[in-house]
Amino acid sequence: MSLPWIHHTSRVLFETPLVLFGFWRCPPDSELWNRENQIGDRPVLALPWTSVMIRHAGADATLVNANDVVYYGAKEPYQRGLCSDRGDLCTFISPSAQLVRQVAERTGVDHHLESGRALFPFRIGPASSAVTVLQHRLARVLMQDMFHDPLEIEELLVMAVHRLVGLAAEDRRRRRNTTRRKTTDRVHRDTVSDVREMIARRSGENIGLAELAGAAHASPYHLCRIFKSVTGDTVSAYSRRLRLREAAERIVHSDASVTSIALGAGFGSHAHFTAAWSKEFGFPPTALRRDPLILGCIRSML
Repeated sequence: MSLPWIHHTSRVLFETPLVLFGFWRCPPDSELWNRENQIGDRPVLALPWTSVMIRHAGADATLVNANDVVYYGAKEPYQRGLCSDRGDLCTFISPSAQLVRQVAERTGVDHHLESGRALFPFRIGPASSAVTVLQHRLARVLMQDMFHDPLEIEELLVMAVHRLVGLAAEDRRRRRNTTRRKTTDRVHRDTVSDVREMIARRSGENIGLAELAGAAHASPYHLCRIFKSVTGDTVSAYSRRLRLREAAERIVHSDASVTSIALGAGFGSHAHFTAAWSKEFGFPPTALRRDPLILGCIRSML
């Protein structure tokens, strides 16, 4: 899908002393894929639009997509690996160290400052459906220079940071409460990672459980059990949520009909897609495109 209004590799769309919001694009032919990258002077929460492999310093590479949020400390080095023919597309929220400290206190997250850098105790956390639609709506409004209330946007971004960090903290506590041997835990995480990658690379297809399990060299029952344990989601819920969150980009940033978007996302009909969308986001897909009061609706979800 071509988005003609996207032509910057990196662009700050909104900035206050408390929080910054921007858009990032790394084309498939960029030299950035072949060398180490580094975050700027503030911590970053990256909200992927496309699937991409991310490797933080000292960690294994992990595939991330629209179901994830990637956390970086200020000046943190990282590397990316190409997964999508669209390259790496994402929006990002960059909170000040002061905001990180306040949100950490409210959510019970351990954090620390190292040489002035605000660091999170996690590198990847779950996405929020409310923040998914918020980021796309804000990107559209700010890229197109539409009328907006700066105070409202700043408030929504602060609420989004609180929501995302809270979800990541809950996910971290859930993982810690799952007692398994380290070797078993690693095998399970690797198996689930393979399945997540297959779902992400074929997100517009209806892949059966037997095919996913076979690719992961596991029985369907075993896959269901460990997938839920590792991700906190069922396989079907994870796949459906990914397809809906990826569809949010096309709803906001293209003129394609809802029916064509629905079929491209692997849903059998406009009605099936709209029902699943409304259940996930709380309003119909057309509202995200046209309703001038949609930010108020999103606010109630945060």
